[in-house]
Amino acid sequence: LIDRIEEKATNAADKLVEGELAAEAYERLAARYSEQKLDLVARVNGLDCGLTEIRDYVRSGCNLLTRLGDVYEQVGLEHRQLILGSIFPESLTIDDGRVRTSRTNTLVSLICKGNKPLQLSQKEETADSSSLLNMVARTGFEPVLMP
Repeated sequence: LIDRIEEKATNAADKLVEGELAAEAYERLAARYSEQKLDLVARVNGLDCGLTEIRDYVRSGCNLLTRLGDVYEQVGLEHRQLILGSIFPESLTIDDGRVRTSRTNTLVSLICKGNKPLQLSQKEETADSSSLLNMVARTGFEPVLMP
């Protein structure tokens, strides 16, 4: 069965290269085949690795991320501070009405990159991250200021 899944993945890749399959469709197929392969390998090895629980956590986390703005507005101060602390692990500072942080959570940075390639040279990565990570948009999360 694992060989069949690998063969399907290879066929999908060939169709992508030949222009018979759209990139978006290929990504969906590749993800599905990868997941099927992981499930089979876990069964073969007698390890259930908790894949169902992990999938549930990932789905729940993605759902939360898509609604994070609404959730932030609905929760109290303590939870808002937890949300901000998860995104910005270091202190936020306000300078001339602009919110700054020296570092952003790596996962949040990857999510913010969107469709940009994830593999950059060290020089490109440094230049790209310095412009994105040191500034928080004014319309984004705003820290609660204590009187």
